[in-house]
Amino acid sequence: MGVLGDGDVYAAGRAVARSVAATVIAAAVILVILTAMMIVMTVMMSGMAAVVMIGTMSIVPPV
Repeated sequence: MGVLGDGDVYAAGRAVARSVAATVIAAAVILVILTAMMIVMTVMMSGMAAVVMIGTMSIVPPV
């Protein structure tokens, strides 16, 4: 390791660690966004189904 000093190795390791951390954080953010979108879609779908059922029951009174 004649050309690279300890400081250079440390800086390179820090850069690698920073890029890895950024990648992990980005992946976590994407996962959270996808999960939130799925939850919102599920809630909207169940809400639509409830509205449709209530509307059908009000149009066709249960006998």
